[in-house]
Amino acid sequence: MQPIRQRLLRTDGDELLAAMAKDWTFLMDVFIKVKDFFIPLKKYITRQKLKSIYDLQVEVFKNECFLANEMNQKVITTMLKQVQKERNGENMDRIAMTNMVLLID
Repeated sequence: MQPIRQRLLRTDGDELLAAMAKDWTFLMDVFIKVKDFFIPLKKYITRQKLKSIYDLQVEVFKNECFLANEMNQKVITTMLKQVQKERNGENMDRIAMTNMVLLID
């Protein structure tokens, strides 16, 4: 996650939300493969209340790439600029914005 966060810190403006959405999609693909790897092992694991792979993925991405102090302010500022652009009649990346709102939730 560290290289992803460092790259996102170097990204500014409109590209930030798109880059985060792209990284999120990539990580979802990776974690699906990890989950698929563990499915056959499920019968050998004791029944404990463990978080799902998806929940862990969301938590790690949120903590490392969104809630980190330097990223949090940058993402919020970028999102607010996107809202202002739309209010001014310009286009904004609605998919990236939706993904970030879902991630915050």
